[in-house]
Amino acid sequence: MSTPIRSILFATNLSQACVPALTTSVYLAAHHNARLVLLHVVDSEVPDHIEKQLERTIGRDQFEKIKQEHEHDAQEALIGKMSPGKLGQKAIEQFCLDAGLDPDKFEFNWQHLVVADKDLVGAVLKQADEHECNLIVAGSKKGFFRGQSIGSTVKGLLEKSKIPVLVVPPGKEE
Repeated sequence: MSTPIRSILFATNLSQACVPALTTSVYLAAHHNARLVLLHVVDSEVPDHIEKQLERTIGRDQFEKIKQEHEHDAQEALIGKMSPGKLGQKAIEQFCLDAGLDPDKFEFNWQHLVVADKDLVGAVLKQADEHECNLIVAGSKKGFFRGQSIGSTVKGLLEKSKIPVLVVPPGKEE
């Protein structure tokens, strides 16, 4: 890379295949003293035409309130899997232990976000831009190196991103 890594966006679907990508993100952020943004985009699943009709029917303010509640509900639903925050904290603790550092004394600049959006690729790129990230890290699916196609989100990131995208293969157990 020609520019220093200052901020890394780690895009995750919270699957086990993303754990090596998270570990890589933590290592790179620590090594480059960069900020790490953990992002999970939740597909909103509501077609555009229905959203527009609903907005016209109930009014823009009420519609925005419902959308915010949906994002909150999506965050709550993730707690059953493992929230990006808990996943990130676990990875940071493991990184510290592997490096011989005390996790309680290790200061690390990171944050987690959950965003609801129909356009997963667009949401990742928007968040990378808003947080001034200059690297996106994502995990690949099982089969990536055996000739099977990559997931549509990773493919879209590789095609549309104006900043480097690092795709990390899943662990051996995947």
